[in-house]
Amino acid sequence: MIVELVVTAGPHLGQTFRFADHAAFLVGRSKDAHFRLPDKDPHISRFHLLVEVNPPLCRLRHMSATNPTKVNGAAVEEADLGDGDRIGLGATELTVRLVGSDAGSAFPTVTLPHEAAPGPPPPDDDRTKTSAPISLGSSADAPSEPSAPPDPGAPVIAGYRVGDKLGEGGMGVVYRATHLASGDEVAVKTIRPAGALTVPAVTKFVREADIVRRLAHPGIVTFRDSGVAGGRVWFAMEYVPGANAGEVAKKNKPLAVGRAVGWMVQALDALAYAHAEGFVHRDVKPENLLVTTAGGREVVKVADFGLARAYEASPLSGLTLTGQAGGTVAFMPPEQVLDMRSVKPSADQYAAGATLYRLLTGHHVHPPSGSVQAHLRRVLEEDATPIRTHRPDLPAGLAKAVHRALSRAAADRFPDVTAFATAVRPFAGG
Repeated sequence: MIVELVVTAGPHLGQTFRFADHAAFLVGRSKDAHFRLPDKDPHISRFHLLVEVNPPLCRLRHMSATNPTKVNGAAVEEADLGDGDRIGLGATELTVRLVGSDAGSAFPTVTLPHEAAPGPPPPDDDRTKTSAPISLGSSADAPSEPSAPPDPGAPVIAGYRVGDKLGEGGMGVVYRATHLASGDEVAVKTIRPAGALTVPAVTKFVREADIVRRLAHPGIVTFRDSGVAGGRVWFAMEYVPGANAGEVAKKNKPLAVGRAVGWMVQALDALAYAHAEGFVHRDVKPENLLVTTAGGREVVKVADFGLARAYEASPLSGLTLTGQAGGTVAFMPPEQVLDMRSVKPSADQYAAGATLYRLLTGHHVHPPSGSVQAHLRRVLEEDATPIRTHRPDLPAGLAKAVHRALSRAAADRFPDVTAFATAVRPFAGG
């Protein structure tokens, strides 16, 4: 399935944008817009509207504070779009068309201005292959050996005894489990599909996420196994006792400066290793920093490497960017809003800066916005609120480093996460 946005009125009449994959499409007068409209139209704002596409899903968010967006003639703040719907802004109209997958080869996907050319495919080694063809079986396919999970919502997974729920996030639910053959305790993350659960979608998702097996670093949660059970995709990972950084910070207000910075230095070291191996996390946030103890000291491990990228690129994710005003979006840099697919290591640096900001202050980089579109507009147009507004006792050097990592332009950030770690390390605890 392909989504087309066809200009059916206005100065760009006939221009067509085509989307075969998950993407964001920004319309307005800004030079950063994917579809830039003329300055002479007084009814067009710099960031006028955002359309998130994950075929066949298509959702519009009105971004302008002054000029309306209309769908089929009626002003809207948001709308789920279908075949034939008409989007009106100023003198321009775009019409939505859904093109069946059997015609897909005739319509190549448009390359947006912010997209990099696709990179080489991953090496075709055993670590990028699933051990057997994917099946969308039910829990009845699992052997009878595992007992029923204590949580009635948990899946029954062949080879595992699933236990209590550990947590829940945007992608799904995490359970504690035991690997029956080895007796090892693991964490099993189940992915809640928001889109169609098809064999091709699941196979691609599992294969892409499985590539994270290459990462071998003490600061990165180890990936062990994956599969499908009860209509849900699941991943088995190293079990890390303790809590995530966000939970610890909530119970310890205000969080000691040295403690928060110490956690971040460890996380940045893990990110530096992954970046050198060619991986970008894409979803750094307090909930993905797991805090445990080893040798009498606190140790931080970064979780969910590979899952965010695979999930976001998959039809299974549905619509994620325009689905919430907080959570993951609160840690997302401007370039990731503009281009969801071609994210570079500098995006992880921004997210790490936003995470440290949150841990130190209990606040997000931008104040509450009241709506998704208002929040996204702030991410694109406004600098972070000065961190010492919330925490006056922070050393000036630390505040300066955090704000450099949070620069809206990637070129103004530190050269890499190692340089960011070097700048904040003097403020870390023992």
